[in-house]
Amino acid sequence: MHQSRRGLTVFLNLSLVALVFAQPAISQESWHEPVQVSGTLLGVDALPMQQAHIAVQGGPQNADILAPADHEGRFSLELPGPGGYALNAMGVHHETFHIPLILTAQESVTLDLQLSPVRISHALDSVWVVQEDVEKVLMKHESDGRYAAHVAVASDTLVYQIEAITLEGDRLVLAGVEADTYVLAASGRFTDGKSDYLGMIAASDGGTTVTYDAAVIAGAAGAPLLRSSPPEIAELGMLHLDLQVQAQRVSEAFDEWRNKRIDRDEYQARLAKEHELAKRNIAAETRPLMRQWRMMRYFDSLMAPAEDSVLARALISEVSPSSPFWSYEARSRSGAAMLIRVVAGRIPDLEPMDQYLRVASGHPDHGVRAQVMMAAVILADGAGNAVAQQHYYQRLQDLYGDSWQANFVRRDYSPVKAIAVGNPMPEFEFTDLDDASVTHSNESLKGTVYLMDFWGTWCVPCVEKLPEMHEVYEALKGDGFEIISV
Repeated sequence: MHQSRRGLTVFLNLSLVALVFAQPAISQESWHEPVQVSGTLLGVDALPMQQAHIAVQGGPQNADILAPADHEGRFSLELPGPGGYALNAMGVHHETFHIPLILTAQESVTLDLQLSPVRISHALDSVWVVQEDVEKVLMKHESDGRYAAHVAVASDTLVYQIEAITLEGDRLVLAGVEADTYVLAASGRFTDGKSDYLGMIAASDGGTTVTYDAAVIAGAAGAPLLRSSPPEIAELGMLHLDLQVQAQRVSEAFDEWRNKRIDRDEYQARLAKEHELAKRNIAAETRPLMRQWRMMRYFDSLMAPAEDSVLARALISEVSPSSPFWSYEARSRSGAAMLIRVVAGRIPDLEPMDQYLRVASGHPDHGVRAQVMMAAVILADGAGNAVAQQHYYQRLQDLYGDSWQANFVRRDYSPVKAIAVGNPMPEFEFTDLDDASVTHSNESLKGTVYLMDFWGTWCVPCVEKLPEMHEVYEALKGDGFEIISV
């Protein structure tokens, strides 16, 4: 394994020398010029769905746009300018199609999408009829495999969804199978709060009978299809779906290790296998945008090893500080900041990263700017650079003082912060994950020596520290030491 990894590193270095990659350059002015997006949205049978729409979020002006498809499956929308957006394509009884929509220029875009049908791949524990503000009704499993329930209705119309719970505990919500028509829900299970459908069926005599048969909506198996002009948009979208599959394997391996279904050696071996595959694919990728996206996902979702400085340097060399990729990452409150910190943690020499942050702090997307400054404050603190920390801290407060990022650094890096050596622990209270009857608080832990450990599966250094945390606990638990893991 060690020899193989050395050989791969040499190959990567040669690739960086031999290939010159273009960077997506967007002028400050064009970031605010509208971009027209249009196309078609079809179902598994290549025909327009009964109800379907495109939802686009994020970008430099935090867009939140919903564009319904007409009876021929056509949709059209206008985005405020180039940048990195999240696109969701949704339709009745079809799986949500989620991809990054990266616009590197001010030019019209066409998208043609064909969605996959909803597939329930696991045995069901229960199926329910769900109405807004009404207690849900359990459906009876009939001998023919269908589920059925009589539902009381106060009006002449039942507006409902079906909720299926698998034996593994997964939850699937979809529009009712039996329906006269479908309507878009005012609030749904997706993050934009308006991306699910409701079935509507006539009722009489105070109720109606609803049946559910998974076979009715199963359709033919198959991956979603996507075509675009320019073609790079579809290429990046499909690559994103492929990389999500690999990220899922990494996540599953971690869950198996954490739940003690595999030992640490097996977990490390599976993780190393995924890292080797990712590096080979990055080295072989000749399309600039696709290579950059592979590198960003490698550090974002594949738990890249702490010693991997080669690709970290390649990323800040090839992904422009003003790239629309950063605009996509900034959709979440700390996505861009976290990725920047992960990459920076793998570059021993901080000067290249310092230069990168200085340029990136002027990114056309204000959301990126706020996250870059937040990351810069945290990195400068870790490096002991008080001057840089104060510079970015003050700039973030001056420009984005009411943002989540500014509040975060005020809490943890202000000269008068509450959590500091010598200060009493601030009040806290939360419920134990394993036992809902147990509540942890500063009061309940008085007289106990404890460590509060805040971590996440996406935080590679946090995960790497878990074995050490276990060892410390085992060594000191007899003396009343506790670890509160959040």
